[in-house]
Amino acid sequence: MIHVHSLPGALACALIVISSCGRSEPASPSTGAAASPRSSLRDTMPPVMSGVEPSLQERIRAAYASLTAARAARTTSDIDLGRAHGQVGKLLLAAELYDQAEPHLLNARALERGELAWPYYLAHTYRLKFQADQAIPLFEEVLRIKGDHVPALVWLGILHADGGRVDLAEPLLTKAVSLNPRSAAALFELGKVALAGGDPARAATHLEAALAADPDADGVHYALAMAYRARGDEQRAASHVRRWRDERLYPADPLMEEITDLLKTAVVYEIRGTRAMDDRKWAEAAALFREGLAVAPRDATLHQNLGTALYLAGDARGAEAEFEAAASLLPGYARALFSLGIIMEERGRDQEAIERFSGAVASDPSMVNARASLADALRRSGKLEASIAEYVSVVKADPSASQARFGHAMALVRLRRYAEARAVLEEATRAHAEQPGLAHALARLLASAPDDAVRDGPRAMTIVQALERTTAPTLTLIETAAMALAETGRFSDASARQRQAIAMASQAGRAETATRLTENLRRYESGMPSRQPWADDDPVHFPRASSPR
Repeated sequence: MIHVHSLPGALACALIVISSCGRSEPASPSTGAAASPRSSLRDTMPPVMSGVEPSLQERIRAAYASLTAARAARTTSDIDLGRAHGQVGKLLLAAELYDQAEPHLLNARALERGELAWPYYLAHTYRLKFQADQAIPLFEEVLRIKGDHVPALVWLGILHADGGRVDLAEPLLTKAVSLNPRSAAALFELGKVALAGGDPARAATHLEAALAADPDADGVHYALAMAYRARGDEQRAASHVRRWRDERLYPADPLMEEITDLLKTAVVYEIRGTRAMDDRKWAEAAALFREGLAVAPRDATLHQNLGTALYLAGDARGAEAEFEAAASLLPGYARALFSLGIIMEERGRDQEAIERFSGAVASDPSMVNARASLADALRRSGKLEASIAEYVSVVKADPSASQARFGHAMALVRLRRYAEARAVLEEATRAHAEQPGLAHALARLLASAPDDAVRDGPRAMTIVQALERTTAPTLTLIETAAMALAETGRFSDASARQRQAIAMASQAGRAETATRLTENLRRYESGMPSRQPWADDDPVHFPRASSPR
């Protein structure tokens, strides 16, 4: 068994908040041959997130991967696809990437008609882009879905008032106040409308009510000062001017607060939990992620992070449950699927590991660790050609992935394509001279490949001698030295080395290995070299550098 050490691939904890929006009944489908809403969907490219806070970037990437998986699945309904677009749009809106949020929210609105969240978020996207002419009809659409939606009434009133249409703003704001008499924002805007309409007494009444509803609303004071000044009360006007701060008063807005509040909450717990994991305080990290889940129970990445902490603490079953929850909440969540694949792999359930790793790669083709693990599982399962294709992709994406070059060579050996395996290992040793395991594998192939054109006993011996000078003696290196000695005709020395390897295996309690080694000892004692670099049942692996993190 040969071990090739590789640099550990960092597996970042991607975060995304999944939260449910208040939903109305979807609009009834129209009769007749209506075109599918998918025919008019906007193109949505992978998000460009320069300058976005890293943990929010990870959330957005995870949401986009889930959307990619939803688009690829033939069974995804229009509503589910709409919600997948909507989740990406919400996060891009939170990241203030308004232009990128727009097509996702347009698609969500087209696919899930009757859901007020999507025109509402889209209206805010246009509002924040200072495109009131596009925001106004969308707030009107929200009100057609739910006529008593106070935040939409207030925002629509604000946009009309800011555009000089106080005649349109007043009835909207009046309705908002009738529905919620303590809406400070609605009262404030209604007071401003009254002031603009030349009614300072009514303006003062509304503005005083706004302050009563929210005493900390310092932005009200200037308008109230103007109302008192218009009434000739300079003393009160001066008092309010002194207390004024240039602040806008926003309505209570659960849908918009859902994004910002949950993001902030999750980020706080993610940062604190990740720091605890960096300090190897697994239990503390798990406790922090559980606190986060108490606030945001549908946050898929908090489940993923909790699973990671549990796994590192030795609770594989608890970790599996959390990874399953993450994958269920966010279908196509590549990191959750990868984590589940690692657990299946450790349990020897390679077919299930292949399914999980394949899902991760389908969702995130750039996830090199998942593709490398898929390649290994395919090779172990005898799907050698498929594994080779994956190994080639890994090396193309990450030339530093020495373990993929090793796996590629071992798959070729299993296919009896020894010349190709030698070429791969020679290139690998040139690219990764610091990796003794690659040189060791090449030496073993040169010493005992069945293909005469591949073997080179003297070169194998040179490599082995160099390894023996620089690395600690291991059973497999001693076995390879015996192969090289036999190939160069030094059968007595080969037999002595083989007996040394057998003794090491016996002392380690590895009876099956000792028995296998005895077969080559008989060959050397009979003056015959080895012609089998690795036994057919030799797992031939490199140490796992990844964990479900």
